[in-house]
Amino acid sequence: MRHFPAILIKFLIIGLILAAALPMLARVAAAQVVTLAVTVTLPVYILGDLGVLPNLGNLAATIADAIIAFITIWIAPFVARTMRVSLREAASIAVIIATGEYLFHIWLQRADLVQTKQP
Repeated sequence: MRHFPAILIKFLIIGLILAAALPMLARVAAAQVVTLAVTVTLPVYILGDLGVLPNLGNLAATIADAIIAFITIWIAPFVARTMRVSLREAASIAVIIATGEYLFHIWLQRADLVQTKQP
């Protein structure tokens, strides 16, 4: 339960980025934006924030989050046949998400939800 607020904040950040960027760049319905936000949020939080961030630090976790977001956004149109997102659009959105992730990681560490291992 202690991670629920962090997951909710991450979902809102990713959801807002997707809601702002996807309709401008690609053919995506509102319901698809919400579904994609959930689909991106969970693996990015589990793998990037809980896996990479404590072990390798903020920069590595930000890069990992961007890669996971990019792959998820790029693969989504193959699953949801009505969605159209190009490789360039997925990469652009992943870069924007990475910017938010960098700041989110700082908050996670200050809120003591993730402790980075000291070398």
